[in-house]
Amino acid sequence: MDCRCTLVLSGCEVFMSFSIRALPARRWLLAFACVSAWPTVAQTTSPLPISDQQIRNLGIETIQLETGAVSASARYPAQIVLPPQQEYRLGAPESSLVQQVLVLENQAVQAGDPLLVISSQNLGELSLAAIENHNRWQLAQQGLTRDQELLAEGIIPSRRLDESRAAEQDARAALTQARSALLAAGLDEKGIDNLIRQGKASNSLTLRAPVAGVVTELVAKPGWRTSDNTPLLRLVNRAQLWVDVQIPANQAGLWPANTRFQLADGTEAKLLNLSPVTSAAQTRVLRGLIEHPSAQLLPGSYQQALLPLSAHQSWDLPLAAIARRGAQAYVFVRSHQGFDALPVEVIASGGQRALVTGGLQTGTEIASAGVVALKAAWLSHLDSQTSASVAAEPAAVHLAEAR
Repeated sequence: MDCRCTLVLSGCEVFMSFSIRALPARRWLLAFACVSAWPTVAQTTSPLPISDQQIRNLGIETIQLETGAVSASARYPAQIVLPPQQEYRLGAPESSLVQQVLVLENQAVQAGDPLLVISSQNLGELSLAAIENHNRWQLAQQGLTRDQELLAEGIIPSRRLDESRAAEQDARAALTQARSALLAAGLDEKGIDNLIRQGKASNSLTLRAPVAGVVTELVAKPGWRTSDNTPLLRLVNRAQLWVDVQIPANQAGLWPANTRFQLADGTEAKLLNLSPVTSAAQTRVLRGLIEHPSAQLLPGSYQQALLPLSAHQSWDLPLAAIARRGAQAYVFVRSHQGFDALPVEVIASGGQRALVTGGLQTGTEIASAGVVALKAAWLSHLDSQTSASVAAEPAAVHLAEAR
């Protein structure tokens, strides 16, 4: 019995037709083995022939890749942020009068430096209460010590000692409450100790810097009357700062916690965490810690963050130099005939720049402007090649076996 198998090739497509009268199973396997063994036809991108005059007419410009690949890092916009625990707002806890302003806005101060002098009638009452309660506590403490000695000699009963101990505890609690009231009024522990040691109640209060920092906002003026909890000035401590980096949401997994990176001015930072929320612009925030900020690095200022990428050769290109066909990215490389479309992988992008890997080399000349027109010409060239392949006479291979 005759059996005929025909394999037709047309361009990159493979067509098969069989003319079979009767074929045992082993002959079917032989026929399909012949087809499977045929080499695969790979489609390649032909160079795009284009003249110098056409390049000028289309406004195509080129750039040459500089010596060596760039270090594997990507740039992203970032903003310097002040950690909330390093911001202090000092104010008067009650109605008071600002007597003196001892600092200027944007002035650097050290911990304990005087900032403002305010006065209030209630401050005198609180000061007097603290002095009186301190004196009562001292008397109660002395009485407790004396009764402990008398009990040891058997002169007084134990009940007398219990009463002295309770009196000392009550006096200590009253003193603690009086000191807390002065702390709430704006005095620090050192100022309260000085007040009690001098034993002089005063209506005036000197507000001092709790930490070293910079006075970034000064509201108070001499003669200004305040209401309860009115903020008088803002003090920030810039010992450490945060930096918030905006990155594309699909690249969030590239940098684990504690990754070290730099800002454009060379400042070192360490990655703390990644925001769990994606914004409407499809970005997420990487927060980093700047442990040793320079004096020029101010909260609220904008920077460029350089985040490290995996260690492989990469090239920093203008975003306009990259064309896409589906999910594949291409760059157009200058050749003798015109341009070749070279597939590349975009590993990071930010602003108007992109970091790519691929078969690029130092000195390679690629199109950086007019890429849209170049892509249109390239796609048209591919379509014309496909049409020519379909119209060409197909090659035929005939396999025949007679039984």
